[in-house]
Amino acid sequence: CWSISINQDGCQQVVGLTVVHNQLKGVNPAMVLPLWLRAVVNPKPLRMTRRLFSSDAVATQAAAAANIVSPTISAEEYRHRRTLLAQQLPANSLVIVEGNPQLNMTNDIPYRFRQNSNFRYLCPFPEPNAVLVFLTDNDHAILQTTLAVPPKDPYKEMWDGYRIGPEKANEVGHVDHATTNTLPSLLALLKQGQHANQVFSSRGDYPGPHLPTAMTQAELNSRPLNNHLATLRSVKSPAEIASLRAAAQASSLSFNRLMTQLAPGMTEWEVDALLELDFRRYGCRGHAYPPVVATGAHALTLHYVTNNSCCEQGQLLLIDAGAERAMYNADITRTLPVGGTFSPPQRALYEAVLRVQRTCIAAIGSSDGQSLHQLHQLSTALLLEECIRLGVLPAASTTARVRDVMPHTIGHPIGLDVHDPTLAGNSPIVPGSCVTVEPGLYIPENDAFPKEFQGIGIRIEDNIVMTETGPDVLTKDCVFDPDTVEQLCSQYTTP
Repeated sequence: CWSISINQDGCQQVVGLTVVHNQLKGVNPAMVLPLWLRAVVNPKPLRMTRRLFSSDAVATQAAAAANIVSPTISAEEYRHRRTLLAQQLPANSLVIVEGNPQLNMTNDIPYRFRQNSNFRYLCPFPEPNAVLVFLTDNDHAILQTTLAVPPKDPYKEMWDGYRIGPEKANEVGHVDHATTNTLPSLLALLKQGQHANQVFSSRGDYPGPHLPTAMTQAELNSRPLNNHLATLRSVKSPAEIASLRAAAQASSLSFNRLMTQLAPGMTEWEVDALLELDFRRYGCRGHAYPPVVATGAHALTLHYVTNNSCCEQGQLLLIDAGAERAMYNADITRTLPVGGTFSPPQRALYEAVLRVQRTCIAAIGSSDGQSLHQLHQLSTALLLEECIRLGVLPAASTTARVRDVMPHTIGHPIGLDVHDPTLAGNSPIVPGSCVTVEPGLYIPENDAFPKEFQGIGIRIEDNIVMTETGPDVLTKDCVFDPDTVEQLCSQYTTP
């Protein structure tokens, strides 16, 4: 049993632990107690101080959240996007864009719904099982835009919530007309495409209930629309950039706050939960993707998302996470010292990665950074220099050896998707492009590398929008300087 008290500073104190072993006979303590209580298998006195949320802290967060603004994307912008798409396609084309269905995580328990990103780019209708259809004329002009949506159903609405229905869908989706998404309605809607020169479609992330059958019955063979949409989505509008900036600001503030809370004895899942709590307090939906919260050698696994180990004194904690706000995403990585101090080898690698990242960000738009492919080549050359200087790689190493310690590319586009679609790595970075820059070093635990560096994984990632005057770091408020990181990570101590 735990003895817990609240002191005058509003801190929760765990001042003792006693375990009665015969009450746990036949029970695995790890199955019934959180990971940070695993001392139960070797009971000893423990005192841990943990800061609770104060009313002042909540008020400060509320004030900060009020300053983060995500503009509503206008009806005119959605119509303009559809017009640009029509102009890319052959004249007299039928366009079909499918939204996502509602998926269940188990039996009859649904996941939280997220709309398909291509659909959302063209239409803000927020409910499942919607289909957007429009036909163009010989001059590439859109004749009529129609939205097929689930019909009103009072019984289902009693269980699952309000449905917009076709009566109001045209107003919400900024389209000309709305109908139901029943098979007869979809079939009648698609038959207008039987005389189109070509049919283009973008399917949802998972197939919806009626569209495949309707397209088969209407005898429509479609061509993929995704590359056309990727071209449009690669350059963000001012409203999109503002939404990305809001997600980045909320994420940065959450990361900075987490640094002041991090302490030996916390678990990776607790860090995961603290971040999501603050993402939501700053007005976001939550995690944009399953976060990587990786202590020690877990950081060598690039997509480690198990997040169930304990953060131990002297380890590094690599966190790759970001918030989703208004369906636009942030993607930040920081590597933090558990206990507040980098060891000399940890700091040497951290500063090497930071130098490479800062150089790559500054190079965006220059002759060395016209595309993500060029930026990756630059990062590889810089990392090779750093690794040879530190003795991580032999002096005769070539850039091919860098893949042993940084197996991923330097970055990716970001927007409605965390990994936004792109046509190729050599696509130019132009004003309106939004990308991540995320070099890293991951030193395997084998004798081909110096012992002092083995098992260390470090990545530093920021989000950048290219402007007419150069790169603008959307996540610049997220602390990265190693001295400041140490200062923040030393604020939460375990006496």
